Formats: sequence, C-alpha cells, structure tokens
Amino acid sequence: MIRLLLTLTALLTMTGCGERIEPGQTTDQPATVSGLTTTVVEPVAVPARYALPGTLESTDRGLLTARIPGQVDQILVSKGQVVKSGDTLLTLSGETASSELQSAASAATAAERRLAEAETNHKLAAATYARFVKLRDARAVTPHEFDQVEAERDAAAERLGAAKAALAASRAQRDSARTLAEQARIRAPYAATVAEIVVDAGSTVLPGSPLLQLDRSGPLLVRVALPESLATRHKLGDRFRVALPTLNKELTGTLSELLPSADPGSRTITAWLALPEDPTLKNGLFARVLMPEDTGMTTLMIPMPAVVTRGQLTGVYVVESDILHYRLVRTGTVHGDQVEILSGLEAGEEIVTGDSARARHGARLERN
Repeated sequence: MIRLLLTLTALLTMTGCGERIEPGQTTDQPATVSGLTTTVVEPVAVPARYALPGTLESTDRGLLTARIPGQVDQILVSKGQVVKSGDTLLTLSGETASSELQSAASAATAAERRLAEAETNHKLAAATYARFVKLRDARAVTPHEFDQVEAERDAAAERLGAAKAALAASRAQRDSARTLAEQARIRAPYAATVAEIVVDAGSTVLPGSPLLQLDRSGPLLVRVALPESLATRHKLGDRFRVALPTLNKELTGTLSELLPSADPGSRTITAWLALPEDPTLKNGLFARVLMPEDTGMTTLMIPMPAVVTRGQLTGVYVVESDILHYRLVRTGTVHGDQVEILSGLEAGEEIVTGDSARARHGARLERN
C-alpha cells in the first residue's frame, strides 16, 4: 500500500511540472456584405385618407305631447311614414273633453233659443209702446197705462241684452270645449316623417306625455365626430365628399355647424354637414365622410423593398456603425411604392433599401 501511494505521488508531481497548455482564442471577424443600397429614414407628408363614420339626421326633430288626459284610441301612422301638415296621426279617447263639449254645445243652443224669444218679446214690446205713444198724444189712455207699456218695453230691452251676453258666453265656452276636444286628435304641425312612436294603443296618457317624434321634411344633415387635429383646419362652408354605402351614392356635404368645444373622452368635435335635398335619403342612414385629400399628415415612409418578411415577422435591416441589425417593425398604409412605418423606426436611422436578401444580421456593411 505504501509503495502504491508513492507511485501516485510521483505521477502527480510529473504532471504538475509538465508544459501548461493555454486556452485558445478565436480571431474570426464578422461577415462582410457589400453592394447594398441604404437610405436615411425621414418623415414625409402624405395625403390623409380619412373616412369618418357619420349619421344622417333631420334639421328639425319635434316631439308631440298630449294636452289632455285620456287613453290612446287609435294610432293612424307607422314609423317612417311621410305625412302632410294637418294629417291626423293619433286620437285620444278623452271622455271629459267630449262630455264638456256636448254640455257646452247644448248650453249654446239653449242660449240661442232664449235670445230668439227675447228678440221677439222686445219687438212686440217696442211695437206696443209705439201705439201707446199715439194713444197718449190723443189722450186715449191714462198715464198709468202708458207707464206700464213703457216699463214692459224697457224690461224687454234688458232681457234682450242679457240674452245676447249669455249667448256670447255660451259660444265662448262651446268653442273652448271644442278646442279641448280637438286636442284629442293629434295632427302633424308640418310636413314630416314619423321618426318614432313612443306610445301604444290603449296607453293612458296625461298632459305632457310624449306621443310621437317627427322629423321635418327637407334636406338632411350628416352628424360626424371630427378629430381635434382635423376640426381646427376647417371652417363653415367647407365641402366634403359624403359616401352613402346603403344607397351606393356619393354627395357633397357643406359644413354648416361646428360645436365650439371638444369631447374630452374621444378628443373629437361634433360637426354637421348639410346635404342637398334628395328623396332617397332617410333619417338615420349610415354615411362615410371622406376628408379632402389636401388634408395631410406627417409620417415615416420607407421603400417597399426595404421590408424583409420572415415567416410571421416583418422587419428591416438597420445600419448602426456599419453593422447590420434586423429589427422588427409595424407597417401601416401603402402609398405607391412606399409603406408607412407605425413603430420600430425613428427618423434619422439608416436602413438597407436595396438587395436586402443578401443582408445578414450582425454582418459588416462594406461601403463602396
């Protein structure tokens, strides 16, 4: 055992005193690529291609309400129906109004009859008085008899005046009751389209209860939310192209109203565009407001050949200190042979634009 340990010790000593082998060091240089075309990315102005959603609206929407209590008897129109001024839209069964009209009409008829009787009595009393004047002058009647006839004539005149006043009051009450009863018939105040019916037949309503909504006939407006950056560039009277996909037509809208303040949530300003009168247009239709092409925006654009796609990845080769780096980017709209870069690049960076298939990540660019 002692001899074995001595032998192992001698071997270890010989190994430790032998030649030491130093670790190897690589001296390979990165690959070199030449003949590539590069360019510096700069922001450019391109035509904005905004298509903002809008909705067709009436220039005047009116809400018709009940003026008397009652129940909805008949609804004579439907949503979307075109009506003329004075057309009956809906009727209410107002029992109170009907009974008051009937009572007032009867009272007026009775007052007319009493007036006719008073007029007859007054004529008779006036004629009798005229005869007694002649008899008095001929001393054929006594003063007492003459005084009685004169008193009857004056009384008949008073009854005639009272009958006229009573008839006037009865007629006024009848007309008021008739107006009240007429309010049970809801009529269109102007030519319009029925936008909404907010009650059902049989519903009980009170004065002020909403019944129908009407959109006045005539040209329509397009309501659109303009981004703040665009709204500040336009003024009243500016023209816009308005596309109506449902009708497959395009019209010209004129900016007629622009709210003075913006919506803090969406950062937009509501605007209305007046459209020419067109019988095919309907309230509530969807519209696209096409912004004028001279409304520009500044963005980063690069040549299409600079974009290198690898599977699901889209990127470009960026040159940094003559070293190529493959960087992922997000592209946007295409304008001719240029593509918009939404993210991944910054202005002033140099990219490979020609013969990108030979570019390699980490390779050194050899410039001519």
